[in-house]
Amino acid sequence: MSVTCQPEQSLFSSFVNPPSDPSSLISKKINYRLGTFTNEMDYTEIKTEKMEDDIDLGSQERAKLFRNKRMMASIPFQYMLPLQSVLQIDRDKFEAIKGFRVNPTELLTYSNLLLNPTIEEQYTGLVALTKLISIEKPQYQDIFDSGVVPIIKDFLVSPVSELVYQALVFLTNLSFGDIKDISEITSQDGLIRVIACLDSRIEEIESQAIWLLGNLMEKREIRNELKRQKVYDKLTVILSTTESDNVAKQSIWTLNQYIKKEKTSLPYMKVSPLLPSLVRWIFKAQNNDKLIENALSLLTLIQESFREATPFLVNTNILPQLMTILSSNDKRIVLLGLRMFGNIILGNANETQIVIDIGLLSYLKMTLKHECKAIRKETGWILSNISGGTQQQIEEIFKCGIYAAILGQIHNDCHDVQYELFWAVCNLTSSFQHENIAKLLDGGIIHFIKQFIDNQKSTVVNLGLEALSNLLQYGQTYWRDEMGENMVVKMLEQCGLLDILEQLQYSPNQDTYEKVVELIRRFFPTTEEEAINVFN
Repeated sequence: MSVTCQPEQSLFSSFVNPPSDPSSLISKKINYRLGTFTNEMDYTEIKTEKMEDDIDLGSQERAKLFRNKRMMASIPFQYMLPLQSVLQIDRDKFEAIKGFRVNPTELLTYSNLLLNPTIEEQYTGLVALTKLISIEKPQYQDIFDSGVVPIIKDFLVSPVSELVYQALVFLTNLSFGDIKDISEITSQDGLIRVIACLDSRIEEIESQAIWLLGNLMEKREIRNELKRQKVYDKLTVILSTTESDNVAKQSIWTLNQYIKKEKTSLPYMKVSPLLPSLVRWIFKAQNNDKLIENALSLLTLIQESFREATPFLVNTNILPQLMTILSSNDKRIVLLGLRMFGNIILGNANETQIVIDIGLLSYLKMTLKHECKAIRKETGWILSNISGGTQQQIEEIFKCGIYAAILGQIHNDCHDVQYELFWAVCNLTSSFQHENIAKLLDGGIIHFIKQFIDNQKSTVVNLGLEALSNLLQYGQTYWRDEMGENMVVKMLEQCGLLDILEQLQYSPNQDTYEKVVELIRRFFPTTEEEAINVFN
């Protein structure tokens, strides 16, 4: 009969105070809730590791998730029309343009179309140039040398909305080029004109202008100008008031780019107004995976950059919604949701207890077996921190049965996932309940400790030695044979761990040496002569 985790308390139930018991060796050492964390990194290192972590989605998917600039490879004609045009335009003529094929050698011809007095010809020129710069390996320098960029920037103030929109699309793709060429777009009031498009009442123009501004964030001087123009404040207001999925998606992405670059100079009070808007869009955009992904990405960025954001998330109704996100078919959404929960668990014991109470462990059972390695690894990382928490939280892991899933997965997964689960099972040995230790021994924990501490770095070896100490203490107290001998000692002898312990006596790491010597002294009685041989 399978056991599922049911929350026993509501989201806002009274907090549980963590017990303080010095006999819990590993829990005492590894419960780094308020400074450094389970994997012996400080908060900055944890954030850096998360940003640099290979999420194993494949190079194409990873580029989609993390790249700083985005390019429109093709512009669907149906997307551009109908816009609210000030002038009456022959739609049939515009319809004919959508199948227009460009010739890379006709740059001058397309540029001259922009000078034609008819709107249809100007539009044809803009579409042609946009397609030209959207081809594989576009010749950016030829575009700049042609002198066409200043002409296209003039279309940003055109009374014809189709021309404004298409000019923005062209400039967005142009901004995907070399960072040194961005100044061509922003010079001569170009940036001011793009910012002015934020006040457009036309959704397509507004969202495209926001997208372009996100691509321009690379240069510090441009960000400084955006500060002077209060663009960050404008985007914050837009996000809080818009009902358009597309405008919201672009706003969130551009704000993400800005905060990534400026987070060290931004006070929390400047980013905190974004949190309610992001929560709103996660609830609102239930069928828009890309918008949910953008919102989660920005939420995790704020959370990892500003510790004050976690209490806000804990005290809103966002957490139950995030639980359902963990069952999404989109692995990027699942990964971002897990990272948000991981960041909450890096807080204090009360915040950790809240996410346990609303059923997180039930979802972790599922994500622990996910086909994506990065999701399994993140799940293991979360479990390693929960198991390094209070005795109540350790007991929850045993109570809901996820400990068995951990032991099952740890024998079959890749090394990166095993590493995280190793921390989890070692932390679990600090349980005060001897029945729980028996479950770990039955699950083969000793075999895995042997496998993992052999030829590993000292941090892992020392963790394994502390876990062995807890297991041996359990055997000495609760599990002896008819001759009074420690059964855990016999298990270590049978699997060859004693040979590894002997080798570790010669470790250059002082902590490792001291832990091994203490283990042998406490749990492996020898004669005086044998002791001399062992320790010399």
